[in-house]
Amino acid sequence: MSTSTNSSNPIRGFPSAASGSRATGANSRERACSSSSTGRRSGSSEQLRHPFEPAHQSCSLSVDDPPAVGREVVAIGNPFDLEGTLTTGIVSGVDRSIPAPTGYSIPDAIQTDAAVNPGNSGGPLLTLEGAVAAVINSGGGDNVGFGISAALTERVVPELVEDGAYDHSFLGASFTDVTPAVASANDLADRGGLLVVDIVGGGPAAGVLEPSPGTEYTGRRRVPVGGDVLLAVDGTALATKEDLERYLALETRPGDTVELTVRRDGTERSVSLELGTRPARRGPYR
Repeated sequence: MSTSTNSSNPIRGFPSAASGSRATGANSRERACSSSSTGRRSGSSEQLRHPFEPAHQSCSLSVDDPPAVGREVVAIGNPFDLEGTLTTGIVSGVDRSIPAPTGYSIPDAIQTDAAVNPGNSGGPLLTLEGAVAAVINSGGGDNVGFGISAALTERVVPELVEDGAYDHSFLGASFTDVTPAVASANDLADRGGLLVVDIVGGGPAAGVLEPSPGTEYTGRRRVPVGGDVLLAVDGTALATKEDLERYLALETRPGDTVELTVRRDGTERSVSLELGTRPARRGPYR
C-alpha cells in the first residue's frame, strides 16, 4: 500500500473538534507542541500550537506510545469561559468511536473520566509527562469525555490548518459485523470479518467486492446472506466495522491501493482496490 505524508510546516492553532476552526487570535496565549515521532502512523514532524499556557514549553503528540486504560491524564480548556481550567482523571477507554457532525464516526478515540464541559473542545488531554494523548472533542455525560487520538490528530490537523480541509479515504461499500446470527445464516465457521451488504455504484469497491444479494430471517431478525466477507486489509484482521474505520483513517489516504482478503464462496482470496475520497456527508458506506 502506498502512503502519503505531509510536509513539515509550522502550524498555528488546534482546530475546534466540532467546527475545524483555528484556536488562534491576536491576544491568544500559545504553547508550542512539537510532534516528531516515527512509525507507520506518523511520517511527519509538525509544530502545533494551542492557546493555553503562557510559557512556550514544548510537548509532544503521544503517537508511538498511546495511553493505556488507567493512565492518569489532565484536560486543559476554557469550560464556561473559565480560561486555563485544568481537570484530572484517567484514560477510561481506548479505541472508541464517536459521532461527527457529518454523520461519520471518528475512530480511535480516547475516553476519559476527567471533567469535560462546553469550552473544553479543542484543548489537550495530556499525560503526566506532558505528552498530548488526545485533543478533547466532547463530553458524553457524567465522568465520560472523549478526545481525538494523537495519531489521528497528527494526520488531520496539519492539512486542516494548511488547506482548510482533509480528504479521508473511501472504500465505497457498506458492511455488517459477522454476528452469530449472520454467521449461522451464511454457514460461516467463525465470526471474524465483515459481510459486504451493498456497494456504491461506480465507487472504489464496484467490480471488486461482491455484495449480499438478499436477506433471510434468522429467528425474528432479517440478516443478509451471500456476498463477500472482508477478513483483512493489508494483512490487518478485521473483527468489527470500527476496525475498518480505524485502519482507513490512520493508515491510508485517497489514491492508496490496499490488498483486501475476502472469503468468497467458501474460499479465501486477495483482491486489490484503489481507495477514493470520502463524500462530505455520510450515506451507509465506508
